[in-house]
Amino acid sequence: MKGLALQIMAVFNLDVPAAITAAAAQDAASPPEVRRQSLKLLASQHPQATERRAVLSTLLRDKSQPALRIEALQQLITIDPAAGIAAAGDLITGGRLAEQQAAVAQLAAAQHPEADVRLAALLTPAGDASGAALDIRLDVLEAAAVRAATAPALAAALAARTKTLEASTDLLAALTDCVTGGDPAAGKEIALNHLAANCVACHRFQKGAGSQVGPPLESIGRLHPAPYLLEALANPSAVIAPGYGMATVTLKDGTTLAGTILSETPDKILLRQPDGVEVSAAPSAIEGRTPPISVMPPMHGILTPRQIRDVVAYLETLMAKPDSAGAGEH
Repeated sequence: MKGLALQIMAVFNLDVPAAITAAAAQDAASPPEVRRQSLKLLASQHPQATERRAVLSTLLRDKSQPALRIEALQQLITIDPAAGIAAAGDLITGGRLAEQQAAVAQLAAAQHPEADVRLAALLTPAGDASGAALDIRLDVLEAAAVRAATAPALAAALAARTKTLEASTDLLAALTDCVTGGDPAAGKEIALNHLAANCVACHRFQKGAGSQVGPPLESIGRLHPAPYLLEALANPSAVIAPGYGMATVTLKDGTTLAGTILSETPDKILLRQPDGVEVSAAPSAIEGRTPPISVMPPMHGILTPRQIRDVVAYLETLMAKPDSAGAGEH
């Protein structure tokens, strides 16, 4: 009832005394969303109230309520940038992942020299070793890119990083920031519904549903770590699961066979052609063959780095018991 009353007051902009909304925001017995709504109501109706600053400080110290800490940080930065930037630094150092990522976003939104200094520090090698930075490195890069036009230090740090990546021969170097820190819920939405990626056209993410053109993925998180999953998205041909991947076999009589290699023994190689017909050939009859390649396009040309990071996080959650030893390979 209290939550509904607060929502009605907010919708109709009914005047509520600052003391009441402040008390509601700090009421530990109330659901977090009710408290967050109270905090927003306090900000909209009493932006200069003395109670507001005290409430924000209290909520920022409450480590049990991440959503409230994020809302409090956003409000504090608007009324006191210096204090808010300091609080953002504290969340980046000791907060949960969602709080760390929100704090980085708030540093970019602050448009304040001190915020730029903190972002630049997170871009340095020392910043990468700070513990939190690995999970939020992509967030830091995106925030720095937002501010680079007006912050020379950030522009220089980004330019140095770009130069390092360009000098590297590692295909995955530019995507190393996508290994950790993703949102599994967002990744699931991309995997199941992103039209350009069209993952469901080839893969099965849940038992009994999806396509079998490509390997089933309902067990992929059980079988492989995040770096493997990232490589599978960025360079699908790096590792080909048995029974998947297209190859061309040229026979000594000039015949060419193209299809998926289903099996290979000392006596014969078995392929499934694109039309579904299976053909075989004896090794002694083969003149040459190409290594198998994946028909899956590299996802870094279709998805943004943030989306790739989210998909990796989602794939890590797929822990169903595999139906067979090869299930879940890419």
